[in-house]
Amino acid sequence: MSKRNQGARALAAGGQRVYELEVCLLDGPITEDFSKRNPVVSRTIQIRGGQTLSKLHEAIFDAFGRDDEHKYEFQVGGKGPMDRKARRYVLPTGDDPSDGKRPAGVVTRTTIEALGLKKGRPFGYWFDFGDDWWHQINVAAIHNGPGDGEYPRVTAKTGDSPPQYAIWDDEDDEDDEDDEDDEEQGRPERLQSVMHKEDYDRILRRYKQMRAASRKMNDPLVKLCGDSIERAAKDLGMWVKGTVVMGHIDESCVLMDYAIHDCRKGGLNAVERHAAKHPPAPGTDAETALAAMKRAFFSVFLVTEVVKGVGVRVTDILRDREHFLADVNLGRTASEGVMFASRALPFDDFIMTTGASLPVAGDVLAGIVESLESKGLTHEDLRNLSREAWSKVAAALLKACLRDSGDQQIAYQDVPGSAGVPTLSKDPARVPRNAPCPCGSGRKYKKCCGR
Repeated sequence: MSKRNQGARALAAGGQRVYELEVCLLDGPITEDFSKRNPVVSRTIQIRGGQTLSKLHEAIFDAFGRDDEHKYEFQVGGKGPMDRKARRYVLPTGDDPSDGKRPAGVVTRTTIEALGLKKGRPFGYWFDFGDDWWHQINVAAIHNGPGDGEYPRVTAKTGDSPPQYAIWDDEDDEDDEDDEDDEEQGRPERLQSVMHKEDYDRILRRYKQMRAASRKMNDPLVKLCGDSIERAAKDLGMWVKGTVVMGHIDESCVLMDYAIHDCRKGGLNAVERHAAKHPPAPGTDAETALAAMKRAFFSVFLVTEVVKGVGVRVTDILRDREHFLADVNLGRTASEGVMFASRALPFDDFIMTTGASLPVAGDVLAGIVESLESKGLTHEDLRNLSREAWSKVAAALLKACLRDSGDQQIAYQDVPGSAGVPTLSKDPARVPRNAPCPCGSGRKYKKCCGR
């Protein structure tokens, strides 16, 4: 028998094997109350060796009762999420949320058998690159022949399925509304009369339209600035010994945002080059969003007022200007006095961020302000600063913020015996990574004090 026939027969035999996988929820946007009631959340799934990773994803998606699809990937051979030594299996879209390492394969063509799984060796599954649902998958057993029925199938469940989108502190909403009424009575008339409810409703509708339009441009912009990543990483202090080094995957958003807006070729950044080659149709949301992206500006913002569920009033500290920043999440979780560095897109009566922001500590801001003052720069000077000069300011500020931040890592847990599963948390003081940060910054904990 030829080696090719032997290989084909072995592959066919492997495709008939059934893998029993314990999919354990390791981390995600889970409230403390849910974690207390469900210290362990897992689903046992049986799947044929000849079925693909995309089929396993579908089984996990249904088993955990999720409603909205998001991007995902599997990581095999690492010790924890985002382990650089792990083999990554991704969607066939060309999108790469990590450090640019070439994926080992795509989920629609990679079978379970091809992974070389062994009993007792876990691998990872990452769902939703925004909310970061991390799963540890334990290989509980490998059966030599399939049983009756359809595969994949769920054979065991532990714990409830957490809601895909957690509602934080919902029980306190009524108290918050009472507090807001009290605050409103003592607030100066000048602030009360700036905008009415119908103004905020209009802004919120427009914000959602512009957010959707700008997101559609992300992929072409990322491709345009692909060869600028090294330069951006060097500017931000992320380039170490010939490679990009990040404390956390979230920092990739800051890196990409800088590469898109501050790395230029022939005097044009990625947004301007995209606009020149692919001008949007006149009168469309795409045209409005792209025009705002061409006028995007970077600064440090101080929250001066929170408009619940809509956004925040901010002061551009470096330019000494007032803005209303539309952002649903900030409108729910931010508090007055918080400072953050971000790039903003200007519209007629509001601004919105590009989504890549960092909290700014007082000493970091003081250092930047001292540096600017030593150069004799005033607020007026900063308002009229060239784009190239502003890119240098942005790089210095982002580099300082990144250096000031810490890092939080999670790892796959050692599990004694094939039936064991890791727990979500037994520490009542633990803050879920996607919960609002306790410091009041308005950012998720993982992007603030949990870094």
